[in-house]
Amino acid sequence: MGVFVTVGWNNVVHRNLQSPPDRPPSERPIHRPARREQTRPGDEATHHQTIHRRCRRRTSRPVLLRQRDRRRIQRRLEASLSPDRDRLGGGAEAGRGARQCQSYRRPAQPDDGRTIVFATGDGNIHVWDVRRLREVAALRGHAQVAWSVALSSDGRRVASGSGDGTARIWTIQPRGAEQQVLTGHEGPVTTLALDRAARVVTGGADGTVRVWQPDGTAVVLSWSEPVVALACSPTADTLAVALRDGAVHLIGTNDDVRLDGEAESLAWSPDGSRLAAGCKDNSVRVWDIHTRSSAGLLRGHADWVSALAWLPSGRYLASGSDDRTVRVWDIEYPGDSTVHSGHQNYVDGLSWAPDEHRLATCSADWTIRVWDLTGTDRPLVLSGHEKRVRAVAWAPDGQRLASGSDDRTVQVWDVDDNQGEVIGVHRDGVTSLAWLPDGRHVVTGSADGTARVWADSVDPDELTTRARTRVFRALTDDERRTHLLPGSGDS
Repeated sequence: MGVFVTVGWNNVVHRNLQSPPDRPPSERPIHRPARREQTRPGDEATHHQTIHRRCRRRTSRPVLLRQRDRRRIQRRLEASLSPDRDRLGGGAEAGRGARQCQSYRRPAQPDDGRTIVFATGDGNIHVWDVRRLREVAALRGHAQVAWSVALSSDGRRVASGSGDGTARIWTIQPRGAEQQVLTGHEGPVTTLALDRAARVVTGGADGTVRVWQPDGTAVVLSWSEPVVALACSPTADTLAVALRDGAVHLIGTNDDVRLDGEAESLAWSPDGSRLAAGCKDNSVRVWDIHTRSSAGLLRGHADWVSALAWLPSGRYLASGSDDRTVRVWDIEYPGDSTVHSGHQNYVDGLSWAPDEHRLATCSADWTIRVWDLTGTDRPLVLSGHEKRVRAVAWAPDGQRLASGSDDRTVQVWDVDDNQGEVIGVHRDGVTSLAWLPDGRHVVTGSADGTARVWADSVDPDELTTRARTRVFRALTDDERRTHLLPGSGDS
């Protein structure tokens, strides 16, 4: 079936989501001040048009995973990438794609594509079989909220980091057997990764990174600043650690690199030979891990660099910025970049098409743009969302795009005819999304605390059937016409 992934409420990559009151100030998102938030293109005088479309006749069956206690607990989730690094654990986010090795609060998933693991605000860890739609195990033991989770590559163990200052390793059994408790942090465990060797790496608000061995001992690295992000390289021999003061430490190489501006995003190249960081001083910095030297200082943006995406071949790096531009950098010639202008607000997401010729971007101006990098034509502009577009991702066939927005909708676009189709609606903004490998389903994470899997098109007849099970009176002709339902008097 593929990999099921989800992003919860406070996805760090999607900035400006409300920080929960129980979250320590040292752990509040640093990626954008609240004053910078805009939800409309341009100023307040900007007008927009609401677009209604008739749904196409296919099938959509969202899968809703909801806690049994139904309490409104905001999920704080952390995901790990699948071992092959080709499938992204939800951020898909795809829209913010492989450019972010930042701290995501998302579920983790093993390589079988059947199980997701997520943490809830009560400190518990939950394991779900998403095919059978049932809980496999509830892992209880943390005294406070579990901020992050990660899965071993074999899908048999779960590692979790909590605000109680502990990291724990669990075996996935119906009773949730706890295999090991890792203690040592003097504050919340804010970020966590699990490498191919099954070592747990944790970073905390106490300024430490701990690399845990199977026997429970740990190598401790300490700094005076909180840890902002951890990123394991694809080759699993180097760990990148970004601190709040702007320093990036490369564990495994004995090298430290300090940024003039704080890193807002980290991204390893596909082969793991280079590390890129998008910074708050408006630059992108790239290091060659083999030579232990700078591979380029990429300057040109006029505001924070909030998104990064490597071309799968590794030669080009795309960056999106709050200056409303997208740049594509030739890493072999660091001073050379192509600027793509047109967005009227912050660029929030990037996604390379499988053909490596087209780049999709999404923005706070409510639009998606598709740039053909082989020609000089103007970008294709996809309009239809009614609020900020947070995430965008190409389907495996390279012909369709999925997008998620603060308007709560998930849309699939056919780039040949510029048409978008609403395939699902959340109760709150869509923060992230990704295509499943079958190319027929989109998985989304939302600020409403749910994860849903949608078919790539919808069937109006099925929607009518569902509506009839939830309405306890006959609809009037006006209501049927309003909602485009059959059976109105003039149809």
